[in-house]
Amino acid sequence: EIGGEITEWADVQKMKKCCQANDYWFHMDGARLWEALPFFARHENGGLTAAQVCAPFDSVYVSFYKGLGGMCGAMLLGDQEFITEARVWLRRFGGNLYTALPYAVADLDAYNNMRYSFTERTEKAVEIVEVVNRCAQSHGQCIEFTPNTPQCSLVHCHIKATEDDAMKARDRVVDKLNVKVFRQLRSSYLGPGFHYFEWNFGPVNGGISIEIYEEAWNLFCSELTILQKLTDVKDRVCVCPK
Repeated sequence: EIGGEITEWADVQKMKKCCQANDYWFHMDGARLWEALPFFARHENGGLTAAQVCAPFDSVYVSFYKGLGGMCGAMLLGDQEFITEARVWLRRFGGNLYTALPYAVADLDAYNNMRYSFTERTEKAVEIVEVVNRCAQSHGQCIEFTPNTPQCSLVHCHIKATEDDAMKARDRVVDKLNVKVFRQLRSSYLGPGFHYFEWNFGPVNGGISIEIYEEAWNLFCSELTILQKLTDVKDRVCVCPK
């Protein structure tokens, strides 16, 4: 759970050297590789192509449904010997299909349509995170992001509130604006008192105007403040016996 934080290229190279020195296989879990590529493509981060990002690894897994939005499926890459053995284990684990054509067609279409969208999606994520931070600060709410500034089109949003208060505030926004600022919450790894959700920016939520985001999150923070004050009052009430 790293919330869209991207490993620095210098650290990738250090890990590669460590693996080589100890005769370890270096594998990339590239479920979010598509999201990370614009980060590495920037000049200050190395100006790397996808091939260069994958080069240090002995094998790479990449998803076709995460980020790209394909039907389902993934691809495993490596040298010929590795892939030949992987095909055997694919059958041993029952992963072979009669035909993968429908998935291949859908995934290729998703790749062709979405492969160049991630820079724009990251820029929108940065813009929206700035809006949410302003809304939180104006209402005295504590909302934090991992990372603080999005490095790709995925972040974790941490809200300092009870799950009950946050969900009630969310529902009030739905009732008044017909906008749901998040779906569900989980206990946050930031510590007690925080709950978080994973925020992935794609073509649908990325197409929503900044004004709508600002209105919805302003209302959410306002409603959350009201609910927290009510909870605080209830906690202070002392019911004395007769």
